[in-house]
Amino acid sequence: MRHPVYLGHGQPPAGCKTWGQDTLDKNDADSVAFFLVGQETTEVLDQIRHIRGAEAPAIYLKPIVVLTPSASGSPAEQAADAVVEERTPDAPRLERMVDRFHPINQWIASLERNALSADGDPAFRLLRFLVSRGEEVTPVMTTASPEGFTYPTLEPLISQRAQKPSLLETLSFLENQQLVSGRFVTKAHFCSHCGSAFLNFKEVCPDCLSEDIDADELIHHFRCGHVAPQSDFATRDGLTCPKCDRELRHIGVDYDKPSVVFQCNNCHNRFQSPSVVSTCYHCERTVEPEQQTLRRIHAWTPTAIGNSAAVHGMEQLFMRVIDKQLNLWSLDALKQFVEVEKARNERYAKSHTSVAVLQFEHLSEMYIQLGRRAQQVFAELAQVLTSVLRRSDIIAPRGDSTFVLVLPETDEEQAQRALERIDEGISTLLAGNLESPPVLRSSARLLTAELDLDQLVETTVTSHG
Repeated sequence: MRHPVYLGHGQPPAGCKTWGQDTLDKNDADSVAFFLVGQETTEVLDQIRHIRGAEAPAIYLKPIVVLTPSASGSPAEQAADAVVEERTPDAPRLERMVDRFHPINQWIASLERNALSADGDPAFRLLRFLVSRGEEVTPVMTTASPEGFTYPTLEPLISQRAQKPSLLETLSFLENQQLVSGRFVTKAHFCSHCGSAFLNFKEVCPDCLSEDIDADELIHHFRCGHVAPQSDFATRDGLTCPKCDRELRHIGVDYDKPSVVFQCNNCHNRFQSPSVVSTCYHCERTVEPEQQTLRRIHAWTPTAIGNSAAVHGMEQLFMRVIDKQLNLWSLDALKQFVEVEKARNERYAKSHTSVAVLQFEHLSEMYIQLGRRAQQVFAELAQVLTSVLRRSDIIAPRGDSTFVLVLPETDEEQAQRALERIDEGISTLLAGNLESPPVLRSSARLLTAELDLDQLVETTVTSHG
């Protein structure tokens, strides 16, 4: 039986347990129907971000309900799954909410145990949240985000990340992977240098590019046919034609205003069509509007592929890019081959076999940075591997960013040299395509009867430097 859990100060509503915010991962998350937060307005959004920032899906996917005496549409209320305009809702109301969130908790419970351990990938976390809710998320314009738009329920999932990719970039990545589909909402211009949505569009002089220009209406005097800016007709008493010295009384009878003329106060140039430039409030770069980035802003829902990937993982989606060239084995098949090699080497003792582990840190973030070039770069990455490895070598993926290699007839020193060549080739490739190439970790060991392959993999992926 799941029950609501209260995170906050003061007396919890009847029937609720109280948890400390700092001990979320030390309690039984499976028993939680939803988290209740609120009462202290300034802390509510931080509480929501703390819950959504947890790595365990059994915590960060849980529904969140904000308690407030009066709903105001605050960022915290928009980020929550529901808002209750009461400080202490009664038990029947809480029971109805337990029923309301039952489908979400059932979906979380349906994940296999090893899929509930930890999710560090921001794209995967967004996808799982979208699938668990089963609802379309819509964008909201905001000045609080440099991108000018946010998705309130998704923002707390990645708000603690200081670096790129941003929320919009991560959603775009999921779309490129066909994991989510978008419904057009609007378009917006973004700075082509820093991505900020806050741009100042300005009219400038086409000759000197000065912003100090003034618009003046042109006047056409019917009687004499003289055409000039209105400032040339202006007198203390009204309008007088500078050519024939007649007074202009009525527009449509004495004169009309056929157009507008601009004058630059810097170079005194007169012109009818000013140039337009845009300046970013964030990085202060000025370029023509056509050189800024125009994006379509969408509302998002998960696709059928996304629904499957949220349950079974995204690794196949990364691996399929390089599988054709590398002819990847399954990890189970590789482990069976390792046992055969152990037995063969032990019996004949005439040759050596080595195993190696290669891990890319934050592979999906690299994918997001590459954008549309990702498939091409991954194909080139696969070519680096195939140029070093032999046809007799075996490679299998483990998770979304780790490869395990078996190198027959290769001692540990030779295996280490092969890894160095792979490292050098991949580092050169990625350095030319990314501003911040991911960390590449690797290790190699001689295959002996005592070697624990799983331990070698864990040691490699958890090493730092």
